[in-house]
Amino acid sequence: MKRLALALIATLALAPGARAQTYLSGDEVAKAFAGNTILISHATPTGTRTETTALFRPDGTMKMRQVTKALSQNILREGVWQVFSGQFCYRTSRDIMWICNKFQRVADDRFIMGDGISDLKVDVRIQKGNTAKL
Repeated sequence: MKRLALALIATLALAPGARAQTYLSGDEVAKAFAGNTILISHATPTGTRTETTALFRPDGTMKMRQVTKALSQNILREGVWQVFSGQFCYRTSRDIMWICNKFQRVADDRFIMGDGISDLKVDVRIQKGNTAKL
């Protein structure tokens, strides 16, 4: 009986859905993001979509524009970014605390961002260079 239970546990541990998610280190994210334009697309559970364009400069400063058409919002923010406790973090002039997220690479120019706790997944794309006009 113990062998059967151990075999079942081993099978479940190796099943694709049971694998632990692998996140990039903050340094890996910083290397990919710094000096590039980052495009973030996010939808709330009610379907409201926000498009964010962010410029993470190599000197640790940043600029971000968030557009939510359904709410007629077009917000420009400036701030700073850094790697903190192994995570990529940023803080804008409107934020009280640092915002840190976890990232998984799904292609050379595409990441999935999440908090590592909830099921929320946000699509993140990279355009080479700080080319966006904010």
